[in-house]
Amino acid sequence: MANGNINTIVPAKFIVFHRPAAHLPSDCAWQDLGPSARAFGPRYYAELFADMGIELVVRVGYGAGGYDTSCFAELGIEVQDLLLNEDEEDVLLRTASAAGSPSAGG
Repeated sequence: MANGNINTIVPAKFIVFHRPAAHLPSDCAWQDLGPSARAFGPRYYAELFADMGIELVVRVGYGAGGYDTSCFAELGIEVQDLLLNEDEEDVLLRTASAAGSPSAGG
């Protein structure tokens, strides 16, 4: 997972990132999993996002959650859950896939 798997959608406004690894101890920002793999915990993202001036994280999914958000709150970053049912998630995945496709309307 290069660079914490963070992708800029709209510079200085909107980023997307893979959810943090939930299995790391709360004081552990990251952990090496092997010679070319690293797991990033909530603290890693919270500290990085605080440095970037991010004020809100929206967790999307039909289970959301899965990791401790207290480190975000400690740094003044609000976390909200946007819960989806499976049909809504399927629409989002198909839309994202089409948007990334070279043949998608473009």
